[in-house]
Amino acid sequence: MKVYFIGICLFVGLVLQGSCNSSAAGVADSTYIQQLLLERKEKDNSFAAGANSPFAELKEDFTGLKYFDPNKDWNVSGDVIIPDTTYTFEIVDSKGGKRYYIYSGTFRFQKGGKKYGVPLFRE
Repeated sequence: MKVYFIGICLFVGLVLQGSCNSSAAGVADSTYIQQLLLERKEKDNSFAAGANSPFAELKEDFTGLKYFDPNKDWNVSGDVIIPDTTYTFEIVDSKGGKRYYIYSGTFRFQKGGKKYGVPLFRE
């Protein structure tokens, strides 16, 4: 099961690690960047060829998403806080359909001396 940072991935486009995974925290800078670039390539390939891709109906070929340059400063570690109760969150997708996500917890981390919390949702 993948857990998505919906608030960041879908609404802002700023992703803590350039992808929606948190598995690279704490690894060497070169390994982190290699893993990040691989995850981006896999995501782009999925969007280009995936049956459920929001880009499937484009008349031109999908060439990939636009990303910020890899930044090792955003390779952060934190804690996932699992809630006692959950709720369903509804969004309208790019095709006008409704998608439902379940609030699954909060990813908490520190950066620059400040504390942050990002809600986690799963489809």
